[in-house]
Amino acid sequence: MFDPNDVRAVHYIFTGKPEQLTALKVFFKDGTARVYEGSEFTDALAIVKLAFPPRPGPGGPSDQPLKH
Repeated sequence: MFDPNDVRAVHYIFTGKPEQLTALKVFFKDGTARVYEGSEFTDALAIVKLAFPPRPGPGGPSDQPLKH
């Protein structure tokens, strides 16, 4: 799919009532971006969690600082 080291940033896409995380827009270091949803969503989410480990405790996805 993609390497966690290639990820520059992630945009979490929430939809529905109540809001649910349904897709990810992943921005890569080479300047490209791709939306992962449906059957690819769970695999992409697992890789993103390796790139940006969640903070301990309850809450939504953590913000990721952009590194230049």
